[in-house]
Amino acid sequence: MNKLCQREQLEENRQIPEFQFKNFHALSSDKQFYSVQISSNEKFLGIGGKGWIRVYCLRNNKLIKIIIVDQQVMVIKFTNDSKYLLCGYSDGYLNCFNIEKFYKTIYKNQIHKWDIYDIIAIDNDQIITCSQDGSIIITDIKKNQQLLKIIDDHELRFRVTGIVYDESNQYIISCSDCRQIRFYNRKDGCRKFQQEHYYFVGKIQLIERLNLLVTSTMLEITIWQIDYQNFQLIQKNNFDLRWNYSFTSVLDNSRLVVIFDDCVGILDYSFNLIQSTKHNISKFYSIVFHYFQTSQLNSLNYIIVPGVHNLQILKRK
Repeated sequence: MNKLCQREQLEENRQIPEFQFKNFHALSSDKQFYSVQISSNEKFLGIGGKGWIRVYCLRNNKLIKIIIVDQQVMVIKFTNDSKYLLCGYSDGYLNCFNIEKFYKTIYKNQIHKWDIYDIIAIDNDQIITCSQDGSIIITDIKKNQQLLKIIDDHELRFRVTGIVYDESNQYIISCSDCRQIRFYNRKDGCRKFQQEHYYFVGKIQLIERLNLLVTSTMLEITIWQIDYQNFQLIQKNNFDLRWNYSFTSVLDNSRLVVIFDDCVGILDYSFNLIQSTKHNISKFYSIVFHYFQTSQLNSLNYIIVPGVHNLQILKRK
């Protein structure tokens, strides 16, 4: 039997109490959710939808703020210090709210032609975005200045659907419809190398300390070792999902969170299951995968299971 079929047996044999999660809270709405983010300090849960943004206190689930916007919120991200909330819209606008000043808008500008799919905050001023228009852009929102624009051969051909930033090595790493993982030099935007992938990659995540890259599709999860000296990715482990739609997030330097269609699993980097917990999200289909592929669905102590109209929050025991 494959690892997916052995979930119950592995759960009994390999439970680690300090990493057990339990059902904590649920949120529902008559309007569809599009993006979710947990702040790094675990105080806030941000949710984006069609024409609205909601911010909750993660610890007591109280609604803190509702912001009405003009467009669909494709991606919502907190800065690393949790002081600012960044939102990318379906019309290419990037919006930044100052949380400490009651969510005052400090930046709003159209930086892409079409949907913004992912946002990375280098710091509170320099922001990386990618878009349906095929571009990757670094913007200084304090100076209202475009610092770098990467087109490559994406324009009018491929959507750039996800990005991560390797600060130590100064590389922007992207995934797109071209099925390649691409590495760009942050200073000049030149592509240094790429890795072909068999399936369309919906999400990439970096474990910077270990120089590992995690790629996720609806069919498989792959862990790669980044070899910057020889400009290549070396495949370390691969996990076949067998059509069980999933989200994959990094829990820490040795464990992954994988949300299957019926349960949440904590796996090590060899894809051995450590713990599994059933979830109650019924409409867990490909549409959910598409909308939430760049969302941050976990922190060290919380896991979010996304649905079309509802979310389930699991908390570490």
